Amino acid sequence: RLKRKDGGFVDVEAKGVVIAFGDSRRAILGIARDITERKKAEEQRREGEERFRIMADGCPTPMWVSDAQGGSHFVNRAYREFFGTTYEGVQGGKWLALLHPDDASQYVGAFQRAVREQTRFQGEARVRAAGGEWRWLNSHAEPRFSLAGDFLGHVGLSLDVTDRKQAEEALRASEQKFRQLAENI
Repeated sequence: RLKRKDGGFVDVEAKGVVIAFGDSRRAILGIARDITERKKAEEQRREGEERFRIMADGCPTPMWVSDAQGGSHFVNRAYREFFGTTYEGVQGGKWLALLHPDDASQYVGAFQRAVREQTRFQGEARVRAAGGEWRWLNSHAEPRFSLAGDFLGHVGLSLDVTDRKQAEEALRASEQKFRQLAENI
């Protein structure tokens, strides 16, 4: 940082090169560039990333961000706690191991289609939670794009809908019993 004549400061990037002349004389060629705006932009980017992490980790629902190939790029605290894992445990495509084998094909197929077509994703599957039990998750994700329009992946939430699924199953069983009773009467 250099102090300007007006008392303000400027961030400077300086580079120098020694120039040798035919005799023993040498000179230094220096170039200084004002990088104040670049530093401000970097600080704003860091602040934005930190703000996102705070908001994401404060969200009580498992949240995830994928890359353009569908691999995990970020998972929030609720996600890590729900699955009892770390980011490294689900990084890239390692998250696929969390899916119930009976649901994996349909869920992964829908997700791969959303990645390929760069569209919204919605899928439901059983997953192994931290306690070892199978829980139903309903996942919703939106595609994300760079300012230049390049596909970057998805940002998604995965809601635990196990209670709803169990209630639906109990209702189906109750309706079946009622039908059987009505037919017997």
